[in-house]
Amino acid sequence: MKNKVYQKSITLGDLGKFTEKVILPGVERIVDKRIQPLEKQMDGFEKRMDGFEKRMGGLEVRMDGFEKRMGGFENELKLVRMEVRQSKNEILNSEDKIVGELKKARQEQAAMYLNYQKIEARVYKLETIVKILAEKLKIKIEDILPAE
Repeated sequence: MKNKVYQKSITLGDLGKFTEKVILPGVERIVDKRIQPLEKQMDGFEKRMDGFEKRMGGLEVRMDGFEKRMGGFENELKLVRMEVRQSKNEILNSEDKIVGELKKARQEQAAMYLNYQKIEARVYKLETIVKILAEKLKIKIEDILPAE
C-alpha cells in the first residue's frame, strides 16, 4: 500500500477545536506549573503581611499610649514651668521687700549713729563743765560721780 497523502482544507472551526482540545490544555498546564509556586509565595506573603499588620496594630496601640503619656508629661512640664515662674516672682518680690527693709534699717542706723555722736559730744561737754565746776568748788569728781 502506498502512502497516500490525505489533504483536507482546514477551516476556522477546525482550528478552534484543535486549539481547545490540544493547545489550551497544554498552555493551562504550563501556566499552572508556573503559577503554583507564585501562589505559594503569595500565600507566604499574605501570612507575613498579616503578621506585620498585627505587629503594626500593636505598635499603633503602644504609640497611642506613648502619645498620651507624652501629653501628660507636657502638661506636667507646663505646670512646673508656671510654678517656677511664680516662685521666681515671689523670690524677686521678697528680695525687693528685703532690700527696702535693709535700706530702712541702714537709714535708722545712720540716724541713731548721728544721735549717738551728738549725745557723746554733749556728755563730753558736760564732763568738761563738771570738771571745771569741781575745780572751782574744790570738790573731787570721784566724790560726786561714781567710778566707771
